[in-house]
Amino acid sequence: MPAERKEGMKERYNIAIHIFTNDLRLEDNEAFAFACNHADTVLPVYMPPAHWNDQHPLGFPRVGTARKNWLEETLYDLQQNLIERGSNLLRMDTCDVETLRIWVQDYGISLITIADSFAQEEKDLIDSLRSLPAKVMTFETSCLLSVEDLPFAVQDLPLVFTTFRKQVEKNWTVRAPLHVPAIPPLPAIPALHFPVPGLKEETQERHPFSAFPFQGGERHALIHLRQYIFERKLIATYKETRNGLLGTEYSSKFSPWLATGAISARTIYAQVRRFEEAEGANASTYWLIFELLWRDYFKWLTARFGSRIFHASGLKEDANVTNNNPALFRKWMEGTTGQYFIDANMRELQQTGFMSNRGRQNAASYLVHDLQQDWRWGAAWFESRLIDYDVCSNYGNWLYVAGLGTDPRSDRYFNPEVQANRYDSDGAFRKLWLSEHSSTASVKS
Repeated sequence: MPAERKEGMKERYNIAIHIFTNDLRLEDNEAFAFACNHADTVLPVYMPPAHWNDQHPLGFPRVGTARKNWLEETLYDLQQNLIERGSNLLRMDTCDVETLRIWVQDYGISLITIADSFAQEEKDLIDSLRSLPAKVMTFETSCLLSVEDLPFAVQDLPLVFTTFRKQVEKNWTVRAPLHVPAIPPLPAIPALHFPVPGLKEETQERHPFSAFPFQGGERHALIHLRQYIFERKLIATYKETRNGLLGTEYSSKFSPWLATGAISARTIYAQVRRFEEAEGANASTYWLIFELLWRDYFKWLTARFGSRIFHASGLKEDANVTNNNPALFRKWMEGTTGQYFIDANMRELQQTGFMSNRGRQNAASYLVHDLQQDWRWGAAWFESRLIDYDVCSNYGNWLYVAGLGTDPRSDRYFNPEVQANRYDSDGAFRKLWLSEHSSTASVKS
């Protein structure tokens, strides 16, 4: 345990603030639990990222409408959960550290807890908080494995996933998820107001063809977890179905909730192990844990290499030669390249905010290897549109396909014709998304 945390555990605090970021849940949230267990009063706060309303130089928002709607549902659910437990959520309109500074100074707030982060923009927020006259404590809340339980230091992270996985699996410990803590009352700060915005009807709308019609928030995540594993037992065939394209039952669909932190990787892991104890382990139950390890690997990779994951050359010495053509890139964005398998996947993304893993690999490969465009443009478009956007997984996967990550193979090319014949042999997926009834939505939103 870090020395800062040992020291902090000895103290008692009058008023604590917990700043929710990508940990929008009450269960298995070590940062929030610490504030609740060590303070007399706790103020839960949400601040949007500083870049929340920024535009990308290519003319689209860094965070598109589908992502914003998904977050809105998640925050609504979080606020309702807090209200039911006698607390509330203070939602700030901007990333406003200076207002926090005033509160800390005027009301004697002595502790701020926040989830630790792997990406630089989020680290910048934590650095800003450390300038406040209060103790700031960070907790890693997004990984399956705690950094203290890794069999190596982060700077010695193996550069090949298989090596990482084998070292971890030799003697690994996944900590049990934490229960929801007893939440102390809100502090008596007169300036605080807690509006409870209702969900707009358009926020909850789902495209009729969407493979992800589910709602955001912790309660919905836990319902889906229970149904997927124990009621429908879909986990038993996860490995065989994970490369599907149509319907709600291929793959686990946990990623959008994981991205906002509405559920933790440890909570999912614990339920998979519980299923194995009751029903027996098989290749599918192992493979879901395998994918959680991939997710961890991309996070620790970001921790090791920092902003290099955003560089044109990625983790290699030299960048691939690209011919950046905005008009060609726009055709890829809109799903009008003329390569029907790619176009169908891109239209699904554009209209629903979701795309299968198989679709993502093919779309990324086509942009990088067939169209020879800058992989970072594609990563930025996925950042804008995907409701399950996670900075580490997104950029880690794009580097993987572009041959600029740690993959020992330098060319992860997916032939779209071969892939379409294998995964959409009857053409049902292409027909669904390329029909005149699935009209193309504007890429500006």
